[in-house]
Amino acid sequence: MARNFIKEFNLQNLSLEELRELSKQARAVYIQKTSVETFKDLAKFSLGDKVSFVSSRDQLVKTGVIEKLNQKTATVLVGNVHWRVSPCFLSKV
Repeated sequence: MARNFIKEFNLQNLSLEELRELSKQARAVYIQKTSVETFKDLAKFSLGDKVSFVSSRDQLVKTGVIEKLNQKTATVLVGNVHWRVSPCFLSKV
């Protein structure tokens, strides 16, 4: 779908200023939509929930408890280490 839209909307005909404005508007819409998705994902969790996630450091599954829900991440206590994890990577245990 996106490719068909781009073909119909010939970017080559736009000036640099028009391309900058288009880029700025597209970025704003992208940020808004991802923020809404993150908010929906965070709403699935509550303080004290037991969750798991795969660590990006060692690829091991970590299990812990949500201690804080931030604007974009959840703070998860695993042992005595706090991890800030995007809610899209969390699963309830």
